[in-house]
Amino acid sequence: DPTDADERYGAAVLALGRATEIEPDYADPYCFLGIIQVRFLDAPDSAVEFLDRCIEANPPGDVRGLVESLRDEIVAGD
Repeated sequence: DPTDADERYGAAVLALGRATEIEPDYADPYCFLGIIQVRFLDAPDSAVEFLDRCIEANPPGDVRGLVESLRDEIVAGD
């Protein structure tokens, strides 16, 4: 059900946004927000800021590689 999915994505974005307010130096919420923007909300331009913040917060190496690759794809227009 698309309406149900939209509500769930909205709730996830709100919760992750709140997490960034509580712990602004923690990488995970920014990483997830960026991924959600690209993969589920079809908003790659909105994702770049979140992905940059994720990278700046020094996520674990495997996450960093995934996020950098995703960001590179967006910037390249793929």
